[in-house]
Formats: sequence, C-alpha cells, structure tokens
Amino acid sequence: MLSARGGAFTYRIIKALNNNSLLALDSDHHEVILIGKGLGFGRKNGERLEDTHDAKIYTLTNDGNNSALQKINSINPIFIEIAVQIISEAEKNSRTSIKIFCCPWPTILPWL
Repeated sequence: MLSARGGAFTYRIIKALNNNSLLALDSDHHEVILIGKGLGFGRKNGERLEDTHDAKIYTLTNDGNNSALQKINSINPIFIEIAVQIISEAEKNSRTSIKIFCCPWPTILPWL
C-alpha cells in the first residue's frame, strides 16, 4: 500500500531505485519511497538524507507476506516514475492533492 505524505524527516537509504527515486527508512523506521529529480543519482545504501523538500514521499505498508523491498524489486522503476508523473499532472489539473492506495492485482482484478 502506498500513501503520499510530507514532512521533515531524516532518511536512511535502503536502495537507489534509479536516478530519480529511492527506497528509504524515515526517522520513525517506516519504509518510504522518495521521488524527485536526481534524488537517487550517486546515492549509496545506508547513506543519510535530510534535504527532501522537493521530493514526493510515499509511505509503504507491509501486508505481512513480503517486505517493501521485495515488492519494490518486483516493479520496474519506469512504472513508478510513470505513475508519479500521472499523479503530478492530475494534481496540477485538479489543484488538489491525490492519495494513492495500492493493493495486489488479484484483489483489484479477481478475474486475472
């Protein structure tokens, strides 16, 4: 499950997903995805990050079956970037914040 949030936190990088996104732990030890232009470029696992004022921050929740890292590793990073671009455009056009909640495909599309 993903939900967008903001706030001032210190993050410890778990994994750079690509040049624009990171998987990290916040100061409350919650797994988050940070997405922002160039945010993941040159970042190392374990590195601390504080300045994320331009980043979109998505909180990950664990369903008990897989860790967030396992879930993220199963998604091609380009799809994460595309989803963020779609959400950003929708927010610009509607002038409102959009919250995203994701669940496994069989729950959404039981016929698959």
